[in-house]
Amino acid sequence: MATVFVDRMYRETLRLLEDARDYLLHWEKRDRAGASLGTRLVISRECMLMTARLTSVMSWVLVQKAVEAGEISDDEAILDENRLLVREVHVRPLPAGPGPLSARLWTMLERSNRLFQRVRRLDDMVTGRRAF
Repeated sequence: MATVFVDRMYRETLRLLEDARDYLLHWEKRDRAGASLGTRLVISRECMLMTARLTSVMSWVLVQKAVEAGEISDDEAILDENRLLVREVHVRPLPAGPGPLSARLWTMLERSNRLFQRVRRLDDMVTGRRAF
């Protein structure tokens, strides 16, 4: 993969991870305040899934950077342990709208989901396999 492309993907993923960190540090508590138990559970679940998607994407991007740097081979990069971690829960469609979630959280969920889907397509192209 082209270095510029991988660097751009790295920066986008890092920016989303930083946004997720900031949300969890500063905004999640506000969103949970006064929310019903069910809504608090949804917020927790979605934050956990967002973090899982983003860390999986970052891991994949770092493997691609390692290939470009000559640290690992293309054959090593397509081993299962170096592929994008895809579980059924990672690829479930997002609800149709934010519902009880704040616009801030909903936007991050959409961004992280779109990034995950793009990287999943790239991983599938590189390996020719699909997990789900």
